[in-house]
Amino acid sequence: MKPFLAIFIVLLYSGCVHPNERSANSKCGRGPGFDYCIQRGSDTVLYYLHGAGQSHRSWGKWSVARNLEKDFQKNGVAVPTVVSISFGEYWILKKGDGLERFVEKAIPYIENRIGVPEKRWLWGLSMGGFNATQLLLRHPNMWSTAVLSCPAITGLSPYAAKEDIQEFIAASGAEPRKVRWMLSFSRKAFSEREWSENEPFALAANTSSLPPVFVECGDKDEYGFFEGAQRFASAVGAEFNPVVGGGHCVVTHAIARYLRRAATSGS
Repeated sequence: MKPFLAIFIVLLYSGCVHPNERSANSKCGRGPGFDYCIQRGSDTVLYYLHGAGQSHRSWGKWSVARNLEKDFQKNGVAVPTVVSISFGEYWILKKGDGLERFVEKAIPYIENRIGVPEKRWLWGLSMGGFNATQLLLRHPNMWSTAVLSCPAITGLSPYAAKEDIQEFIAASGAEPRKVRWMLSFSRKAFSEREWSENEPFALAANTSSLPPVFVECGDKDEYGFFEGAQRFASAVGAEFNPVVGGGHCVVTHAIARYLRRAATSGS
């Protein structure tokens, strides 16, 4: 296989979101071209980027929201304000398409309403993990820390040869149907030129200073993202948490503990 690393948008219809009632402290609305929910907490603001097929309301319906709040409260740490922003069920941030809208319109719109935060945290899940890499690598000074959960990172190009696709499937143990479907969608999301301008590993190689980053991924990820997540973590000097036996979109309490440490360490 050619040593070309790539990140793909994943279409997630199940496995990422677990039913849970949305917090009474959460208020949702419509901004200029995007939807959002704000769950008020401390002066630290956690921007959450959802997975594909989900929405701005996904945070409150996901059990990790409750677990994060309980973990912080149990340890006497102020719970951050959580902001979930969505441009639709399926959306990506890339140069010239989405990235500028998020940074120049969505964030100022939100912070005009909640105030400029003391610290900004970033958390992206799957598709949101790709989006988070764009924000992290292109605007590192905006963030105090970042979390990538089951990020859509692989060692396969959207324009890989058939032989490379077969080799990737065999080596990763990924499900062939999901890989091929993902590749088809990825080619629609990126032209070859666009991919060369947004490929996260190339961006990482040209980014000299990043905030602390935490990456988590199951080693049985059905899309084959484990190796890519691990290699990306190494490329940016991130803390990596491999979830043994975990499939795509497994999320553990290690993330809450990491963010709690970030809160108490000043990150």
